[in-house]
Amino acid sequence: MKILFGVDEYFPIQSAPGVRIESFRQKLADLSPVVFGGGIGICKDPGIVLIQRPVRTTPLQLLLYLARFQLAFLRLARKAKPQIVVLSVPKYELLLCAPFLRRFTTSLVVDLRDSLAFIEYEAFLESFMPRFIAKPLGALARWLSTGYQLRALRSATLITVANAGILETLPEWAKLKTVVVSNGVNTSHFIPKMNRGREQRLQIAYLGNFVEKDRFNLFAELPKETKELFELNLIGSGRNKPRVLDDLRRSGIQYNDRGVVDHKLLPELLDSMELGFLFRSESAQESIPVAFYEFASMNIPVICNPVGVMEEFVRANDLGYVVKESSELDALLRKLSQDRLSLRSFDQLHNKAVERFSRESQAKRFREVITPLLISD
Repeated sequence: MKILFGVDEYFPIQSAPGVRIESFRQKLADLSPVVFGGGIGICKDPGIVLIQRPVRTTPLQLLLYLARFQLAFLRLARKAKPQIVVLSVPKYELLLCAPFLRRFTTSLVVDLRDSLAFIEYEAFLESFMPRFIAKPLGALARWLSTGYQLRALRSATLITVANAGILETLPEWAKLKTVVVSNGVNTSHFIPKMNRGREQRLQIAYLGNFVEKDRFNLFAELPKETKELFELNLIGSGRNKPRVLDDLRRSGIQYNDRGVVDHKLLPELLDSMELGFLFRSESAQESIPVAFYEFASMNIPVICNPVGVMEEFVRANDLGYVVKESSELDALLRKLSQDRLSLRSFDQLHNKAVERFSRESQAKRFREVITPLLISD
């Protein structure tokens, strides 16, 4: 084993962290990479080492899981002594053991797929404890995590980030050893067949984890007659999902809860979608959702709000529409429902995805930037 990857959530591969690291692992197959991460279920791949996550999380279960995660990862690194350890962060599982890993490896690569500010610890803790306890405890967790992140960045030989927005949040000394390696999309997997436009209502897709910073209120604020023009298709899961569904139901919005869709089956479902959307709070300035890459590869234009690099990414690549208020969303949906053929102007998005942000090219770039860290046999 020359390379050891550490990722908080890896199996089953449902989310951005696992998909990103899996593409890197495939490009580095000749170096016998091993992935260590949290997961649920049994994985028979010998190159993957899993620590089972608790299905339901209480404070005690969380602490026990974190302890097992740290000890198992450090034991594996000490035993294998890989030339390179790659940490996919910002989650707390890997931040805690980051300062100790340099004892067991020649080079440490910190791969930032999102900024640390993206995590809202307070909202997470409120899911299983009273708010008056969750607020101060969440603030403490944020302070500790920020400190651990800075220690990890200082000890890193190389830092890779998923987009330029994350790069701008780093200290100047960290930027000197940082390169951008995009999340990208598997354009050979996400191939559009254009099986859409058959439903009476506009089919609009959400693809994500229902994180605290995702917003659905613009749809709720629409006039009643506009709500009858579209149908939301919600793909994914997350602890905030029950609240989101309840809010949509009370708002009179028609939706289909698609649940968690196997990555292999996702293109077939997306092929019937006409639009994708993601609205985020203003605090999520550094994030470009992986769903945007996948929507583009399926010739699906996106609707987003004007927030940070997400807006810049959509405008620069002409991937869809940017709306600031519900009145703008109202006008857009009315227009598109009357002229659905206008969406065909985005039929070249797949070719654009192949050219600009395919996962194959980004995995190749990751290999190029870490190759100088490898020691010749």
